[in-house]
Order: sequence, then C-alpha cells, then structure tokens
Amino acid sequence: MTGSTPTRVAVGALGAINLITGTWALVAPRHWFEHYPGFGHHWVVEQGGAANAHLAADTGAGFLAVGVALALACIWWRRTVVQLPLVVLIAHTVPHFLHHVTHPPARSMSLLDEVVGIWGIAAEAAVGTSMLVAVMRGRAIVPD
Repeated sequence: MTGSTPTRVAVGALGAINLITGTWALVAPRHWFEHYPGFGHHWVVEQGGAANAHLAADTGAGFLAVGVALALACIWWRRTVVQLPLVVLIAHTVPHFLHHVTHPPARSMSLLDEVVGIWGIAAEAAVGTSMLVAVMRGRAIVPD
C-alpha cells in the first residue's frame, strides 16, 4: 500500500468499525450481546450463555479504545501516532482470532457467519499488520 490517502482511509475504516462496535456494546450491552453484528445475524448470543452486560461492556470498552486510538491516528497522522494504534489493533485481533479458531463456533451458526466472523478478524489483523509494515518501511507516506 503506497501513498498517504489509502493508508489513512484504511486506518479510518478500521477505527470506525471498532468505534461503532464498542459504542454499541457500551450503550446497549444486552442488545449488542443478542444482536451483534446485526443485519439478522447474532454471533455473540449464538455462542451460548445468557446475556452478560458486564462482559459486553468490557468487550465494548476494548473495541472503543482501539477505535479511538485509530481515529486519533487519522487526525494527528504522524508515523509514531499511526504505528501505535496499529500495534494495539494487532494485539486486540490476534488473540481474538486465535480464541475463535481454537473454540468451535455454535452449530447454529451458518458457514457464511463462521467465515465472515472468524476470518474477518484474521483479515482485520492482516490489514493492520500490512499497514504497520508499510508505515515502518516508509512505503506508506506518513510524516515523521
């Protein structure tokens, strides 16, 4: 990925996804627990267990923190300011992905939900990692 604009748009998109998810889980934890990711899909509740507002709020806080860091990177747009939230994103997504890979999804989930839900997390980690490498190697134009 070269240039500043595509990198900034990608950082912003990842930030928006995390901000939306985190805000939803914090503002309406039960609704988030029962309806995430939306659009007729229910990934969290299908994993089993009763709605847990504390878990939803803690999870939302994590997503929100990652989203805020990525959003600030888009605003301040300096190399170290961009690198740090990308590292945080990777630290957030890799264990999340590994958990889902090592814990089979609920049988009630469709194959499409499994692919999008689990491998979407892997894609987010891969995009974050490739952007971090591009920024560190100077392939993405970000001022020092």
